[in-house]
Amino acid sequence: MASWTKAITDPLKAASDLAQGMLDLRDLTKLGSVVVKLNAEILAAQRGALTAQQNEADMAEEIRALKAEVAAFNDWETEKKRYELKEIKGFWKATVYALKEGVEPVETPHYICPDCYQGRQKRILQECHHGSAQGLTCNHCGWVTGLQGQPPPPQRRR
Repeated sequence: MASWTKAITDPLKAASDLAQGMLDLRDLTKLGSVVVKLNAEILAAQRGALTAQQNEADMAEEIRALKAEVAAFNDWETEKKRYELKEIKGFWKATVYALKEGVEPVETPHYICPDCYQGRQKRILQECHHGSAQGLTCNHCGWVTGLQGQPPPPQRRR
């Protein structure tokens, strides 16, 4: 933090010193060179101010992204408390996440993918048919289980 303030204040101090020196000068030739130096110091101060402004904008963006990440984390922590691991029975056993009884707000009963749940994602399982077999699948990661009929195809990952 001190480096960006120093990048602004040092050139301004030098410019102030040069301006004071200008008042003491009586020779016009020396005055011209001092004006050139003064302009260079003012430009250096402007560059320092622009760098500090860009650094501040970068930090503000990083803070915004971190706040969004924390909010998403907190949202997931709240959402995941609404589900419990449940074994559904049919021809094949499967363990999925289901809404707990009496959770608010009320939603249509559904199951979510256990793999996606572990990855902090809520992906609702969809009913699928493989020939005469019926099952559940995750359209996101490809997780699949059979409930009735013939055994499902092996679980696949995309």
